[in-house]
Amino acid sequence: MSKIKRIIRPMSRDAARKCIVCTFLSCGCCIGALITSNAFFVAAALVFCVGAFVDKLKLKCPYCGMRGPQPQWSKSGTIKCAKCKKYLEYDK
Repeated sequence: MSKIKRIIRPMSRDAARKCIVCTFLSCGCCIGALITSNAFFVAAALVFCVGAFVDKLKLKCPYCGMRGPQPQWSKSGTIKCAKCKKYLEYDK
């Protein structure tokens, strides 16, 4: 039997950064909505929250394929996958 080598594709650093930025923007809009009671901040918070969720689902472990690992801004190799316990690798 021949073993098929699996090509390991690192996760997208851009998707991880977009997820982090959308998360902070949604938190800021929630605070703005609490302070001003403006519907614009509520709508913006929902949009940014959905954006962060979609970007997080784009990320998956390059080894086991588990979706939604913790996004990381820089320095690969410091966070492990929750399922396979290997260090996550990013493309940049």
